Amino acid sequence: MVDLDSRSQLANMLLQLINGEIATDEYYSSSTKFRYSLDLGVTEILRFSLTLFSDLYPQRSKLIFSIRDPDVINMVNRALLFLNTNKEYEWPKLPDFTYSKWLFLSGWMLLASSLVASWASQSVWLSVALWTGGLITSVATWVYQSIRYKQILIWYWSNGEKGAWPFIRHLDLLAATEQSLSV
Repeated sequence: MVDLDSRSQLANMLLQLINGEIATDEYYSSSTKFRYSLDLGVTEILRFSLTLFSDLYPQRSKLIFSIRDPDVINMVNRALLFLNTNKEYEWPKLPDFTYSKWLFLSGWMLLASSLVASWASQSVWLSVALWTGGLITSVATWVYQSIRYKQILIWYWSNGEKGAWPFIRHLDLLAATEQSLSV
C-alpha cells in the first residue's frame, strides 16, 4: 500500500533533518507516527534514516556534511526520491533482532546476579555458576547475532539491486529520476 501523505511528511522531515533545520531529537520524536505505517516504504526508509545519527548526541547541523560515506549520501538522496513517487516498495522487510537483544541482556543480568549472589549468600559456587552462565549466554548471543545478521544481509541484498535501494531495480530509479527532472 502506498500512503502518499505519510511519504510526503517523512520526505519533508528527512529533508529538514539533513539540512539542519530540525535537530536529531526532534526528528526522532516526531517520526514515531511513521513506525507503524501500512506503507512498507515509509517504515523501512524511516528505519534507515534513524541510523544516520546517534540519539545520544542531539545535533542540529547539516547532517549530510557529517556523513562521510558517499554511498550513504546516495542512499539518502534515493530515499528522498522514492518518497516522492507512488511506487510500491518491493524489498522484503528487514527483520529485527529484538529476541537476541533480550538474550544478550539476560546474560548480563546473570552476570550482575552473580555479584549479588556472592555478596548475599557468600557462596562462591553459586556466584561462579551464575557468572559463567551469564558470560556464556552473552558471548554466544553476540556471536550468533553477528553471524545471522551477515546471512540476513546477504539474503536481503540478493532480492534486488543494492545500488538502487529503496528502488528494487535501476530501471525504476532511472524512471523516477527522469520523472522528477521533467516536473
